[in-house]
Amino acid sequence: MSYDILVLDKHKRFKTGDEFLVWYDQVTKWDEDIDYNDYRHATPSLQSWFLEMKDIARPMNGEFAPPDEEVDSGDFMEADYTIGKEHIYVAFAWSDAEHVYPIIEAMAKKHDVAFFEFVGSGDVIYPDGTVLKTMSSKPQDDLETDFMKGFAQKVKKQNEETYYSEEVVKQTLDEQPSEPFILRPQPSMADFKKERKRRDRICTGIIILYSVLCLALMCILIEVGLFQSAGLIFCIACLIGLLPLVYKLNEWEKEADDDVREKFESEMDTTKTMPSKNLDDNDTYESESKETDDNTSEPKETVVDDDIVERYPKPSAQLQAIIDRVPSTRIVLYYRAMQRGINKEWKSWACEMMEAGFSQPSIVQLAGEDLTMNPFEFSALVESIFKELGVECPPLIAYSQYALGIAHKVMDGEITAERGFAILSDAAIDTDYHDALNEFYYLEENANLLRDHYEGCYGDGNMREDNIEEWMALYFKKLIEANEKMPFIKTMTKDWIDRGWIISHLLKNIPAEALEDSIKFGGLYVDDNLIVWSEGERGAPDNMIYQATDEADLRFWTFGEVCSSIGLNMELHSRKQEELKWRYVQDHVEDGHWMYRKNKDYLYNAIYDYRLAWFEMELQLLKPIVPQKQWEKKVTEREQLMNQWFKIAHWALDREKVCFVEISDSKMFDGLDKTIEEPRPGSIIHNETEPVV
Repeated sequence: MSYDILVLDKHKRFKTGDEFLVWYDQVTKWDEDIDYNDYRHATPSLQSWFLEMKDIARPMNGEFAPPDEEVDSGDFMEADYTIGKEHIYVAFAWSDAEHVYPIIEAMAKKHDVAFFEFVGSGDVIYPDGTVLKTMSSKPQDDLETDFMKGFAQKVKKQNEETYYSEEVVKQTLDEQPSEPFILRPQPSMADFKKERKRRDRICTGIIILYSVLCLALMCILIEVGLFQSAGLIFCIACLIGLLPLVYKLNEWEKEADDDVREKFESEMDTTKTMPSKNLDDNDTYESESKETDDNTSEPKETVVDDDIVERYPKPSAQLQAIIDRVPSTRIVLYYRAMQRGINKEWKSWACEMMEAGFSQPSIVQLAGEDLTMNPFEFSALVESIFKELGVECPPLIAYSQYALGIAHKVMDGEITAERGFAILSDAAIDTDYHDALNEFYYLEENANLLRDHYEGCYGDGNMREDNIEEWMALYFKKLIEANEKMPFIKTMTKDWIDRGWIISHLLKNIPAEALEDSIKFGGLYVDDNLIVWSEGERGAPDNMIYQATDEADLRFWTFGEVCSSIGLNMELHSRKQEELKWRYVQDHVEDGHWMYRKNKDYLYNAIYDYRLAWFEMELQLLKPIVPQKQWEKKVTEREQLMNQWFKIAHWALDREKVCFVEISDSKMFDGLDKTIEEPRPGSIIHNETEPVV
């Protein structure tokens, strides 16, 4: 359990306690677009308070957080600071509560700020002595009602959680009207950990002392001249003596752990049982008798109510098409939203994207990057990837797709359902309990209650201690069914490629070989819903490639694919001639860098880019056929790709002649960070036709 304090600016005044509580509920949603670990956006008085307080209670997060080796020592007090613009929420360990309050009170007066104590009076205390009562603004009956309702819900604390049913609380209050109801906090495991660290230090000290004594005796033997004859025996004896010492210390630690753990568990049990003087030894709680009935009855069927299954908004058609082709996209969408660094899953996703036919340069670069890539460069690379893909993905979509991705992992047998819920519960915490994931947090808490043999209080009531895995698996199954369209019946539509129409709208001088290779569409088919599918390899499921709105849209899409393929095929057949038009041509690699041939006569003052001839042919074929808006969109995409490796745009398309022209003298760079120009000094080799000077 944690001891919580809210420090607020003294100018933040409230007329009533209710007004303060409404404001408190609003600001503790933590939905401001700020970094809650950064003190700089707070008011000057709050900044002053924090900068001194951080030296008394070290922050657990942010720039002032202590290094791991200091944390392990446990020699200082820690606190969790959440810093808003007009307030700072601070959570201390419960064991520190007794000596923290005087410090908070003194610091508030010193820095001229107000503070609100959650445990105790519940008053907002201002530095001028003004006290705002937050608990007396409601009648006692209303307070009692609110207490029973709120207490029946989850009380989220730093270390442990306490649960009571509303009926048990009400029964206790009714039976003991003359006695004050005291909420006893559950014991914090922080004290257990501190005790364990203390014993670790004692054990380490004993072993060090033993080693020092052995070393001292060795020095004595050397001094008296007996080490040569008895030294080996002495060393062996020291090592043999060390073994039982370590064994005894380990046994002592285990016994101490068991004693302390038993003590804490017994105290936790007393906090989970509501005392009542009207209960005698023969009375039992209703929950216990219910548990006995459940144990003697036949196993119940596991069901999940449809009402509690999350329904998510649909992603864009373009994003959905990518997810259908590469399902692991769901996972990296979450990593991107959480600004996670590069890992193996990112690299695997890039490889899967390439296998699925995505050849964007940034994806290719990601597949070849090292796991030690600079986080800032990686973030820029990721944004470049999604820009090239033309995909927008707000956090809500990223988080909901992540939940569906985990659900599929469970259904595919990669992880257990309980593991899936644990992952999504942690994700809910990491996303500050986002609506898309918050339900998993509550359901996981419900499962934890059942695992500890308590009655659950969340969900549909169908999760039991003996069916947690089965219930969670069924939930994931229903989650997928509720949020994903059932697959279309993929009956092949015959003759979906109008070869005659395509050929009649192409230029007449296209080589027959290039045309034949480009119009095959092997492995693709169209279903009755005008969806283009790619047949899965080696038994894998088919992938959706494109969703056409009507037959005309499907015809234009098909024509565009043919034009792009023709452009690439013709560039491949004429590459030798195309290279002669460029000032520099990549020749070979030395020490990880390209070496370039230099042409004496050239048309383009740049490094050879095979995409120029490809894109030009594609756009020339498309222009007279596709709608103008669609053609302009394709032009913009191709211009962006041509200028990707330049700081200043180098290429633009002449719309009339449909050819690329150079619009600047900017040079190409060697990567997305755009730090080194190419060709770099010393990387140019001379042609045989160019004399060496």
